[in-house]
Amino acid sequence: MPEQSRQNTSSERKLAAIMFTDIVGYTALMQQDEKQALKLVRENLIIQRPLIETHHGKLLKEMGDGTMSSFPNVLDAIKCAIKIQQAASIEFEGKLRIGIHVGDITMEDGEIYGDGVNIASRIESLADPGGVYVSESVIKSIEGQTTFEPIYLGEYELKNVSGSQRIFAIKGFGLPEPAKSKAKISFWDELIRRNVLRAGLAYALVSAILIQALSFLGVIQDFRGILLIVLIAGLPAALIFAWFFERGPEGFIRTTSIASYANPYSASGKKPFTSNTLIIVLISALVLLSLASNFRTGVAEKSAVNSNLKGIADNTLAVLYFENMSGDEGQDYFSDGVTEEIISQLAKIEGLKVRSRTTVMKYKEKRGQKSIPEIAQELKVAAILEGSIRRSGNQVRITALLLNGATDEHLWSRDYDFEMDDIFAIQSSVAREIAAQFEVEITPEVELKLNTPPTLNSEAYDLYLQARAIWWQDFGVGNEPVTRKKAEKLLKEAIRMDPQFVEAHALLSQVFVMNWRSLASSKNWIDSALILANTAVALNPDNISGYMALGVIYTRKDGPKAAEKWYRRANKLDSRQGLIDLGWAYQWSNDIPKAMEIYSEHVNLFPNELDGYIGKLAVYQDIGLDDSVSSIINKVSQMQPDFQKGNYRGGYFYYLSINDYGTAEEMVRSEFSDNSLNMNYRLGQIHMFKRDWSSMLKSFANSSYDGMDKGLAYWNLGQKDSALRVFNKHLEIIEGKTDYAAQHYHDMARIYAVMGEKEKALDFAAECLR
Repeated sequence: MPEQSRQNTSSERKLAAIMFTDIVGYTALMQQDEKQALKLVRENLIIQRPLIETHHGKLLKEMGDGTMSSFPNVLDAIKCAIKIQQAASIEFEGKLRIGIHVGDITMEDGEIYGDGVNIASRIESLADPGGVYVSESVIKSIEGQTTFEPIYLGEYELKNVSGSQRIFAIKGFGLPEPAKSKAKISFWDELIRRNVLRAGLAYALVSAILIQALSFLGVIQDFRGILLIVLIAGLPAALIFAWFFERGPEGFIRTTSIASYANPYSASGKKPFTSNTLIIVLISALVLLSLASNFRTGVAEKSAVNSNLKGIADNTLAVLYFENMSGDEGQDYFSDGVTEEIISQLAKIEGLKVRSRTTVMKYKEKRGQKSIPEIAQELKVAAILEGSIRRSGNQVRITALLLNGATDEHLWSRDYDFEMDDIFAIQSSVAREIAAQFEVEITPEVELKLNTPPTLNSEAYDLYLQARAIWWQDFGVGNEPVTRKKAEKLLKEAIRMDPQFVEAHALLSQVFVMNWRSLASSKNWIDSALILANTAVALNPDNISGYMALGVIYTRKDGPKAAEKWYRRANKLDSRQGLIDLGWAYQWSNDIPKAMEIYSEHVNLFPNELDGYIGKLAVYQDIGLDDSVSSIINKVSQMQPDFQKGNYRGGYFYYLSINDYGTAEEMVRSEFSDNSLNMNYRLGQIHMFKRDWSSMLKSFANSSYDGMDKGLAYWNLGQKDSALRVFNKHLEIIEGKTDYAAQHYHDMARIYAVMGEKEKALDFAAECLR
């Protein structure tokens, strides 16, 4: 019997295109309206039968709402599917799904079996209503035979089918675009499929090799810069080309075409120069070129050190304040200002490490007390630039001298004779010639900055230098009404001469902020300051002065958090600027942890600069952590052995912290001229720490200070009437105002605390801490 059964059974195995269709929502419709559902099945067959026959197909099976057909030709199957959907959209009340797959099938006694059948049915179930979805084998079968454009939908795991299947939707011909939920392929997957990342890596490696090769061959910097710009500009074009095109047997084809999906080449074969072997070769070539270039650079630098800088091993430099040789102490502001501008110009040059003005300031008043090697050792620099300035009317002579920090040997010197109108060109020329001695290249961006003067009006510049010299006096006289008024007048005149003068706008803004803080405070001052600072930024967004001024304004107006973004912007333009002022802003607002964080950031960036350490000293001294003050002093003294004696600010805080008021007083008297307003203000502060109220009043009487601390002294001396007159003066001006800085509320809290009105003291203390 079994043998007879096998003899009567006929089977046939062949390659065919299988098409499955079904009616969308048929099961639900049967439950709701069986008559209407059966009607759709009849209409479906009426549409499909003639079209299947017309396209040389055979309707193999009817399965309720679905059909299964076979076609000897894949192209006929797709054309038939499109015609069925087009006809259904006009004549049919429902929607059809169609899936097509080509593969081996077995036909036995009128039945059809095989994975080709199963895959086609699973693809049909994925299709959108009205859509035609096909397998990758279908796309490969019609390569070069048609203009059908497939849409790749990703890889799918199909039920009862081993491995994943790449599924596509036929586009156009009135068929719907596939739903977004169907298009599961990610952008990253598509980058991998099209081999874009490898193409980009190969392009970058070839570009780097070209640049390195030109560097090794000594090609001029300008040409290398142009080539770098061209190569960077070409990268997007290379990536775009790799995204849209690949190599096939017949040349380059689009990655979205049928030919791409049927491309027999390997991934690296589709994109030339992306094979693993070639990429390894390129990386090896780049490494070897880099090593060769570094070796040559090291030899060249060593030769330059021996022949040009005579043993200087790095590009560290300190600029000592140029000596005023004009025979007129009133010209100190000019020689100081020119020196500071030269420091600023040198600091703009990448490759030079220039010490800040604060770090070198201590050597200004103690000129000649230490040798060049001693100074270089303390500042940890390889070279020292010093000089002199002689000015007579409009004529100026600058003598500049570059010295080897270790040996005091002359490396370079030059005299510059010029008229005031050429001052900016001379300052930039000094910076360029110093950079040349270190063989440091100046980039076009830096060259532009060096060639951009702060103003074209030398008279306005001179007025600005005078005002800046007044402003940068230590925080005694420099913040008093008399000198503020003088600085204000000078700056207003400078702006009148040159309305585009950025630095003058920014500095006048800070003068107005100080006016706002004073007892004659008015909101008009802060509004005017804000206008000036914003004008400075608008005039030149690449100049830090406007951002620094905005930092000061918002520190006083809204607190350090509001100011931080402006200081950070300044810091981006000049990595040394902004941080110290930001630290001070948090310190002034009693946010001690944040202030210490900022000062520490500066110390980490510039471990050989004093500014960050002095900021920490000020914090520790303010909060009474004497041990921490001593620790900082000891640490900095390793950098500069006589720091506490040689640096006024650092030493002042140090000796106050250890209650050595006598040495602190000696430092004040040596730092400032006898009986100056600033000296007496500082001496008054020392007497306040000592609780020597009588001496405090005497010192303040010889300064321009008229603040509420005088009332505190009167109160402690038992002169309560005098104290109340001072306090009431402040109360009358401050009470009822709403536009004051935290310092004013702090003063109010102190006044009421001294007077015994605790509730008011607490109220103003709380206002201060907002």
